[in-house]
Formats: sequence, C-alpha cells, structure tokens
Amino acid sequence: MREILSGFFIVAHRGASGSYPENTMLSFSKAVEFGADVVELDVRLSRDGVPIVFHDNTLDRLIGLSGKISDYDYNDIKTFRVGGEPIPSLEEALGYLVDHVGVFIEVKEDAGIQAITDIIIENGYEKNVAVISFNEGPLTYIHNTTPTVVTGYIYMKPGDGIVKAKKIGAEIVLPYYRLASSKAIAFAHRLGLKVVVWVINDTDMALEYHRRGADGIATDYPEKIIEALKSV
Repeated sequence: MREILSGFFIVAHRGASGSYPENTMLSFSKAVEFGADVVELDVRLSRDGVPIVFHDNTLDRLIGLSGKISDYDYNDIKTFRVGGEPIPSLEEALGYLVDHVGVFIEVKEDAGIQAITDIIIENGYEKNVAVISFNEGPLTYIHNTTPTVVTGYIYMKPGDGIVKAKKIGAEIVLPYYRLASSKAIAFAHRLGLKVVVWVINDTDMALEYHRRGADGIATDYPEKIIEALKSV
C-alpha cells in the first residue's frame, strides 16, 4: 500500500459507484477495468459476525427493506441484491481486489475491527490494504496491534482532523473536499501525512485539487476523473 501512496492516485469510491451498483463485485471490477489505483469499500457486520461490504446501517435505500443489516445473518444477506447485484463479504471482495489494486477498507462500526483484522492477517493482505474510518478506535487498534497496515482518518467537519490523524498514528488523512484548502494540504504534508480528498466527481474540481497538492482523489466516477487527469 505504501508504494501506491508514493505517487498521485485515484480512489474508486465504493467502486465505480456512479455508474454501477455501489460496493458490489461488478462495481469493483469496473473500477479495476477503468484503471483506478485504489478501491474503497465499506464494511459492517452481519448478525452472525461476518464482515460484509455494505455502506448503510439500514436496508431501505439500497435493498428496499426495513430494519438494519445487522438484523440478518450472512446467509440471509447473500440473498439480497443491490441494483441486481449480490452483497459480497469482505473476504470475497479482497480475494479479488488485492490482485489488482490497493484497497481502502472503511470500518463503519468499531465492533467489526477484530474480524476485519483477522481477515487481513490470515490472508497476508497487510501490504495491500489500508484501514480508514471516521472513528478513532479502530485506527488506534490497528496502529497498536498491526502497525504494518496503513491507517487513514476521515473527517468532514472543521477542526483538528489533521492533528488528530497524526496523534493516532494514521498515515493518511481524508478530508471532505470543502476542508481541503491548499493551506490544509500543506500542513498535513508537513506532518508527514498523505491527503486524499473526497468525493470529487467534477473534472475541473479534480484538476484543482491536484493543483493544490492532494495526493489522491476519491471519486464515484473513476473513468471520468482518470481521463481528465491524463493531461497532468
């Protein structure tokens, strides 16, 4: 992962989610096909403790059902469809992705970090993935127990996000794009942090954040942003 972070890189947010069902194997394979450097995915736990790739806490937006994803065992979840596509387990998604791209694993729930870490370690994925989160707990846990895995702190409110990232041992800071001024990016770089700005779907904005010195851009449309940045 650190090799990928050494240059400018494009992160496919939930895969190529602007054009294909988010967080599905189809979305991931299309992101790889388009040339993304990193695929970002979200992880929650099923009722029986299996890490699955799913963003929302509830089922209504993506599945059209009531209740929470954590109300169902993995065998039930395998029958659900997002835009006609099945919901992958983390192990299934990583089994495909790590042979093609780096992976940002966004931990949505602190309780899932042990199961996620087990999958990373047991399969030897330490150098292929980074664990990212809005929550400090999972990142601190990874930093203390598995320091070979890169971590990244996500934030979307003004404040001390950059300083907090450094304090908890993260190597990446992921600010909401409105917070990623040239000054903020330069400050993060002085602290030795890589900066990934999210979510940028406009080509002119992508060029602007590249000019500001961001190390990476997360986008729902990797195909469009990659094409726009070919000139630079």
